[in-house]
Amino acid sequence: MNYWRRALAKGRLSPDEAAEVAEALLKALDAAHQAGIVHRDVKPANIMLAADGRILLTDFGIASHQADTRLTTDGAVICTLEYLAPERPGGAAVAAASDLFSLGVTLFRAVEGTSPFLRDSQAATLAALAVEEPPPPEHAGQLTPLILGLLAMYPDARLSVTDALVLRRHRHLTAAASPQPQPAAMTPQPPESDGPFEAARPGQEPLKDYTRTIS
Repeated sequence: MNYWRRALAKGRLSPDEAAEVAEALLKALDAAHQAGIVHRDVKPANIMLAADGRILLTDFGIASHQADTRLTTDGAVICTLEYLAPERPGGAAVAAASDLFSLGVTLFRAVEGTSPFLRDSQAATLAALAVEEPPPPEHAGQLTPLILGLLAMYPDARLSVTDALVLRRHRHLTAAASPQPQPAAMTPQPPESDGPFEAARPGQEPLKDYTRTIS
């Protein structure tokens, strides 16, 4: 069964349902990337629901080995345009980060019911991908940091699979809690490095290095 048809029948997925899709696809992409394979066409139409309930990423028909720097044999881009990573039209080498951007668009589409970059024409869609930030999701809830992290315009700023899985599994701790007033005589405040997750991570280091702060 095509997972996307099921989603469209309900209008959009809840954040919890989308989180299940995210984890399944992140694991599938991790396995492919570790084998040196980039899918190149991650989109809702390629998400299937197996009879046993597993969520599957299908159609590796245009997948490429990461050592292959060509887009296709004739230089064209084969994909669904609105899910295309911004670096790909410029001829960037095939890389795992492109799949992760496409996953971000897919998850945005899942929770919002609309694509963040689809426009009235191919040229307008390409322009949106190249220069526009995605609009803030309105229905993603605590999945918002994961989606926006996958949709970073530049590949080096995008979440890796490992970082994305950390955010998915600890998404309830991605927002800093409101500080609670404490009497002066109580236990002193912890040092800044042990504070909320965002404060403890400057933004450059891998999230996996900070898992101790959210355990």
